[in-house]
Amino acid sequence: DRKLQDIFAIQDEIAKAIGDELEVSLADAPQAGKNSAGTSNLAAYDLYLRGIALWQTRRGDALWQAIDLFDQATQADPKFAQGYAGQALAYAIIGDYSARVPYAESLARATDFSERALALDPSLPEPYAALGLIAAKELRRATADGLLSRAILLRPSYATAYQWRGSLLMSNGDLAGGLASLERASALDPRSLVVAENHSFTLRALGRDADGRALCMHTLEFVPTYAGCLDDVSMADLRLGDFDGARRMLERLAAASNPSASAQGRELVEALSGHGDRHALAARLAALAYNSNLDPASGNALSAYDVPEVLIQLGEHELALGYLERLAKEVGGDADWAVMLPAMDPIRCDPRFIAVVKKLKTTDPYAAKICAKKG
Repeated sequence: DRKLQDIFAIQDEIAKAIGDELEVSLADAPQAGKNSAGTSNLAAYDLYLRGIALWQTRRGDALWQAIDLFDQATQADPKFAQGYAGQALAYAIIGDYSARVPYAESLARATDFSERALALDPSLPEPYAALGLIAAKELRRATADGLLSRAILLRPSYATAYQWRGSLLMSNGDLAGGLASLERASALDPRSLVVAENHSFTLRALGRDADGRALCMHTLEFVPTYAGCLDDVSMADLRLGDFDGARRMLERLAAASNPSASAQGRELVEALSGHGDRHALAARLAALAYNSNLDPASGNALSAYDVPEVLIQLGEHELALGYLERLAKEVGGDADWAVMLPAMDPIRCDPRFIAVVKKLKTTDPYAAKICAKKG
């Protein structure tokens, strides 16, 4: 019954009324001249919300559109801290989905926008989360954990902070801690595509391929073209020995993310089934450039951290080790994700693998058990 331009005041009044009725104190009680949206400019807030919706899709083109919307939001209100935080969130992840700017440059931009947002509003959790993700990609693991924990403290319902902290803990070798944090993220945002993807991968790191597959299949029911889950399901199918299922999923993955890889699934399954040249295919995979799945002419749809697992399944342990060594040199290469998979057991005790783990500043949760068995 109120005018639309009063929407921010209405939000704050409702929040305060609920708090009063429940007899609780709100952490960020509305203040005169400042509302819960962080801006009194309705156009800026609308642009920000549109940007966040695009950011959630985890597609390169959508992320660039989101960055443009966040920029428009801060132009409409230069003191809109959440607008800068949106830029930080987008640049913190865009290197995984687009090759338009160098990875290191995207992280530098994310850092700058995080600091601008915090200068305007130090109570925002999003900039801390973005800085935490950046620190994780740069292998500053303790700093990353502190920043992501701070984001959670500021907003205990912030699913993204739980997601990124869960993935950090998993890549630290704390698989149980990572799973617990990702379970919390999934409970807070059960429709998030990327939360489901990270949750699925962590289940696979725990050796629970069927459970990881089931979780992502549920996500694919409402977004059938989500590349992250198509990737996870295809890798789970390979691990479970369902080659026909893996081929179908890899074909869907190629159609959704890189059509030049339309034949990749068939070639891989033929090689694994004894009907193709395993070594020739493995040599091509091992020669792939980092993030080649983002190159529309590469013929590859696999994420970089998938390649060592596939090379091991092809029986090419030396090529897998060489690829891991190259991947560990890349900022944001996610070689630590590959290290956590049980599929790495055949090379886990090799001195070169151990050196990669050390370079990544992480802990191999399976080394003691597997290497003890091998004497």
